[in-house]
Amino acid sequence: MAPPFRLLRIFSVLFKILAWVLLVLMLIGFVGLVVASKGAGGPERGQAIQAMMQMAVSGVIFFLIFFALGEIIRILLAIESQTRKE
Repeated sequence: MAPPFRLLRIFSVLFKILAWVLLVLMLIGFVGLVVASKGAGGPERGQAIQAMMQMAVSGVIFFLIFFALGEIIRILLAIESQTRKE
């Protein structure tokens, strides 16, 4: 018999993969901003630093949200399988 809630298991894995992809993309963008801001001076440098901080904070927050969502689904499925056993 196939395990129940197969689609939820798939979504759990997809959310975790999406979390890691977002984190890698954030790091690539962060490095790109660091490289691009090397030649900036004056107010542009301050804006670049502000953009880097916002990108880093939002990237980490989105990583945590998507990873936690994948883990919550996995935990709920584990709880459901434990309550189903007799």
